[in-house]
Amino acid sequence: MIKLDPRTKLLLLLAEAVIVLGGLSGSNAEPFKTVFMALPFLLLFSVKKVRTAIIGGLLLGLGLGAAYLPTGGRGTIILLMCSGILTRFVPSIMMGNYVMSSTKVSEFTAAMERMHVTPKITIPMAVMFRFFPTVKEECSAIGEAMRMRDIRFGGSKVMQMAEYRLVPMMTCSVKIGEELSAAALTRGAGFTCEAYKCVQDRLPCCGYSHVHAVCGSAGVDNMEVGDMTELKDVSFSYAAAPEKGCIKHMDLTVPDGQLLLLTGGSGCGKSTVIRLLNGLVPHFFEGELSGDVLIDGRSVPKMELYETAAMQGTVFQNPRAQFFTVDTTGELAFSCENQGLPEAEILSRIDRTVERFRIADLMDRNIFAMSGGEKQKIACASVDTAQPPLILLDEPSANLDYASTMKLREIIKLWKAEGRTIIAAEHRLYYLWDIADRALLIRDGSIAEDWSRADMDAMTSEKLAEYGLRSIHDTDPAAIERSCSRGEVFSVKPHKRFNFPTEIPLHEITAVVGRNGAGKTTFLRHMCRSARRSRRIFMVMQDVDHQLFTDSVLEEVLISLPDEDEGKAREILRSLDLEDYADSHPMSLSGGQKQRVAIACAAASGRDILLFDEPTSGLDYEHMQQTAQLFGELREQGRTILVVTHDSELIEACCTNIMRLE
Repeated sequence: MIKLDPRTKLLLLLAEAVIVLGGLSGSNAEPFKTVFMALPFLLLFSVKKVRTAIIGGLLLGLGLGAAYLPTGGRGTIILLMCSGILTRFVPSIMMGNYVMSSTKVSEFTAAMERMHVTPKITIPMAVMFRFFPTVKEECSAIGEAMRMRDIRFGGSKVMQMAEYRLVPMMTCSVKIGEELSAAALTRGAGFTCEAYKCVQDRLPCCGYSHVHAVCGSAGVDNMEVGDMTELKDVSFSYAAAPEKGCIKHMDLTVPDGQLLLLTGGSGCGKSTVIRLLNGLVPHFFEGELSGDVLIDGRSVPKMELYETAAMQGTVFQNPRAQFFTVDTTGELAFSCENQGLPEAEILSRIDRTVERFRIADLMDRNIFAMSGGEKQKIACASVDTAQPPLILLDEPSANLDYASTMKLREIIKLWKAEGRTIIAAEHRLYYLWDIADRALLIRDGSIAEDWSRADMDAMTSEKLAEYGLRSIHDTDPAAIERSCSRGEVFSVKPHKRFNFPTEIPLHEITAVVGRNGAGKTTFLRHMCRSARRSRRIFMVMQDVDHQLFTDSVLEEVLISLPDEDEGKAREILRSLDLEDYADSHPMSLSGGQKQRVAIACAAASGRDILLFDEPTSGLDYEHMQQTAQLFGELREQGRTILVVTHDSELIEACCTNIMRLE
């Protein structure tokens, strides 16, 4: 393997752009062009990107050969254009691929800092490093979703099929760019340190490696937050959707060291409160803001985001919105690097966090290859390494299994014992209810109830259900007993690697339970591939953005019906409390609403075996009950339902069978 310094890689990329892409001319330039055409492929082979190098080499060979093909007239012009495009762009793209695949984001940003590149260029370039691998993953998932919904190119509606492929890709690309930018800014990207250096070291307790640490006297030590965090008569509405998640004249004071629980229905404004406190509102999410948000007496709207990042750490509901690197070890170091902490301190903090979270097996892993629950563990751990005095949690348990959720509870107790202020927005209450100091019920952007510790002790699950809230009872899904009498079964081909079940009971609602990383999602995908030709299976993915293709909720359901029937489509939307959103764009909805749109598509598909991957993650009590009721109705229609879930309330509400994966 050829090992190059990150600065050397950047200079090679620049030289590639000037010599090959820029079309450097002259007789003396030809040897340089030849060398730089071949160099990217040699470097790709050195990092074992053989498939990429072969594909790029074939395209380059096609471009070089096209210039010599005998033709005439317009054909010559077209061939020369194709030859010029391929011979100039392919080597540059391959060099970019090599740089991105062999360089960590932290190495890249440090190299640019040492080259005295301004942060206005460094941050967007670093976002691009994370952007392209993420978009590649999204495109693959969208393609798979199209195949599962039998949306294929060809026939009389070629342009419509192309639109179904391009719309989610473009929407996801824009969203990814926004999320990555938000992740970078809330975690301190843009802070300027005096000195950077690259180091190679291994942490003794776990044996995983960490490359690049930031050092220098300009670093920010752990800041002390004073007496309280405050919202003073705050109102906010988003410019893009004024009625969605808005806040109305909210006054809130959170004393230092308090664990505050924010709860309420989907879209009530919980996440907006979190964004107000971490500075994403109004610096990133545009809208109309009045009032003031204060941390330690300092106005958050008036501070730079990197200043706010040193005072708080945020765990988002979707871990993808949290990550900025492609490897787990670098992710844990990212915030510390942005604060300019010394090398030894960064390594010590990573070591301590890995031990506290018991995630040694997740270190030095590719984030893209991890399950949703494993990603969420890394997201929480990355906040722990930064050691902020204020911790903001936006539904952190959404993708965690029961055991991981209870580990998160222990970590939150540790944070609380250390005197940190914790504000958690959650639907799942059972793991936080007895350790929180206070709970707020938010309804329509205002505080409807403010419960003290004594009020919370007197509360029952029945009373909370009247408020539309989840249960506070602690139930492990794996401990719930459900079994059905043996009848008809659907046979599944054995998997090459996993010992998956090969028989699925038909006409039942089967909960597929197991720890994070046990292969539950892999099992559903294996079922889809095994029965693709029979067209009996419809799967709702964990990230529903991948399988929403049209420009209205109604049309999304219509293309899922075997025969278009607007009356039937509206009936399905009505059953899921979505009829008011029939003309809305699916991507403009909240996470819970998009989840229900995907469920509506499954119900409309007419397929007799429906697979759901965490369908109630992010759903409040009311919509979880609606989902359970719909599953029951689908079963009565003779459908078979498999649900990958960590939601014990959903299992108890509707599941008739349990399948455990270990």
